[in-house]
Amino acid sequence: MNKKALRVLAVLYLVSTVVLVACGGGGGGGGNGNPPASTVAISGTVSSPNGVIAFRQPSAWKRFFAGLFASKVFAATPGMTPVGSGVTVNLIQIDNTGVQVGSVIAATTTDASGVFTLQAPAGFIPASNYVVQAMGAGAELRAFVTSTSVNVDPYTHATEVLITGSGASITSVRTVDIASVYQVVIESSSDVSTGSLTASQLTTALNSAVKNDIESSNVVASISSPGGITGTVADNSGVPLSGIMILVRTFGDQVSQAMTRTDASGIYTVRVPAGNYVIAAVNDTSTSTAASEWWTSNGGSTNHHSAGKVTVGTTIITKNFTLAPGGRINGKVTAESNGTALGGILITLTAFSSNENLLWMRTRTDGTYSLNAAPDDYIIIARNNTVQPYASEALNFTLNGSTIDDMAQKMSITPGATITADFSLLDGYKIEGTVSDPVTGPVDGVPVRFYDDATGAAVVSLRTWVNGGYRVWLRPGVYDVLTHGQTAVVDASGANKIQSFAAAVGKVTAMLQDSSNNPVSQAKARLYDSARNLISYEISNGDGAVTLFSTITVTNDLLEIRIDNGEAIGSSIYLNGTQLASGTPVTVATSSTTTIGTINLPAGAVLTGTVTKNKQPAPNVIVQIRSGGTSGSNRFVQTRTMIDGSYTISLPAGTTFDRVCAFDVNTTCPSGSINGATYAFSDNVLMGAEGSTNTLNFAY
Repeated sequence: MNKKALRVLAVLYLVSTVVLVACGGGGGGGGNGNPPASTVAISGTVSSPNGVIAFRQPSAWKRFFAGLFASKVFAATPGMTPVGSGVTVNLIQIDNTGVQVGSVIAATTTDASGVFTLQAPAGFIPASNYVVQAMGAGAELRAFVTSTSVNVDPYTHATEVLITGSGASITSVRTVDIASVYQVVIESSSDVSTGSLTASQLTTALNSAVKNDIESSNVVASISSPGGITGTVADNSGVPLSGIMILVRTFGDQVSQAMTRTDASGIYTVRVPAGNYVIAAVNDTSTSTAASEWWTSNGGSTNHHSAGKVTVGTTIITKNFTLAPGGRINGKVTAESNGTALGGILITLTAFSSNENLLWMRTRTDGTYSLNAAPDDYIIIARNNTVQPYASEALNFTLNGSTIDDMAQKMSITPGATITADFSLLDGYKIEGTVSDPVTGPVDGVPVRFYDDATGAAVVSLRTWVNGGYRVWLRPGVYDVLTHGQTAVVDASGANKIQSFAAAVGKVTAMLQDSSNNPVSQAKARLYDSARNLISYEISNGDGAVTLFSTITVTNDLLEIRIDNGEAIGSSIYLNGTQLASGTPVTVATSSTTTIGTINLPAGAVLTGTVTKNKQPAPNVIVQIRSGGTSGSNRFVQTRTMIDGSYTISLPAGTTFDRVCAFDVNTTCPSGSINGATYAFSDNVLMGAEGSTNTLNFAY
């Protein structure tokens, strides 16, 4: 037998011996033998980057054994390695700010695999005011004791730091609150380059990442609120559903405020500050295909803009869910270049017909996601604003992904069915920067929108962080960026780019209502200058409010309000115009706000149809409505076709339009009387009565 084979046998023998000892012993902790029957055992593992808590470097053998035991004893957090033996582990009580109360309750040390077992006194009950503390010279890691199984790593420590810094009464913090904060910490890890950080540095970086994200920081802050929402979630047969994520968003601007999950009995309780909200029951489990939905007083909605307003004060109110039958979408996001699983990628479920975002979630650390949705047609978009260098895309089975959401594959969900929708993201380039105001500083929560420079098609949209920063990875290309009344052309064809926006802006605010004075949400408002250059584009909130921005002091901006989500509300040019060029001018003054009050949109009818080219569905084709003449100068509003050639636009009911024209991007539709190779049109198109659907197809 050669020396190499002998070494292998020796290693295998040693490994098998250690495994037998580990499995047959009392759970590590310094070899204290069998504990007294009256004590309460608390076991877990201590993990950190490279198995180091910034104070101890285990030997190569210790790291080798730690790798063996990571999957055999306690699953370590991804990217973490169990520490070696001899790390001191304490059980302590803490106050509201995380300061230790009293003396150490129990102590032990880790074994070679980083495993520990603490013997708490008889009668000990896990609670949020107890933590397990892994100690070293000048450094520590902590984890809340919410059960008798406690793993300790920088992620659990960041969770403890955030909660003890939130102002909450530590004894009132529930296990579900800790789990919610832990979830946003895990999700925020995709915003941190963890590779070279020590345990202490990683804890600090995770803490900062959560605080910098508006929605994540809201989740932390909400746990100390006196008021909240409770209720049950069941399927349509009345069976309670456990593990359903409850997501609470602000009613007006649709920003996530808090989240939790239902317990084994389908019951949830979530705390939020006083205010108006919408609530979703998001089913991302594999145990039921019950459809995710937003709460309404009459049974739920797939669209958060149609959700019922929930007003919370300083008490707990009740809102129950009954989820209708749905279907499931499973998928995994990986890097095409190397197959790496990509966690933290934002998956957005969007209605195919209206292009409205309905639900969203981040991929798990293994790149997987699961979402149960109501029967309908959808598209799915994977947005990457993490530190991972792979391009965002809309799922397109035939074209291996697309940067344009209008080119995304239609996915039809049927009751009980499961669809697999995997993404393989290409390498991309990063576009990042900040949005700020010269007087007020960083501008947080403002949308940053990206368009394909060649076609003008929408690519992706995201919100700025608390510090005004943003980041997104896109395929190599040239993009138009629009945010806070400012535009830029960014060439990311061959390198990462930095693009910041720092001009003073003026604001235009309005409240949009339909002809019956109901708020109009999801209306697409665009502000143009006199040369029809787009200055600002925003979408109205759940209460109908919309704010647009401009960096130029002008008196003749034109405001377009477009409805293309299938609602019977007429699109309009301010005030009640049907031609952009002849709209009522809007005044914008730098560093001030122009309030134009309530805009009542006309009763509408829906115009829908398909566009084919050479007898094939024509995606990303412009469909333009013209009024007062047939030329391009008579433009009213326009939309684009989806991948199947379909389009939808809502227009004032009972109105005749001189020309409706479908034409290829970067071409024109002339005012003549003959259809061409790149366009087709129909003249004198009469819209039907309010609420009617009118079909108009084009072929060229």
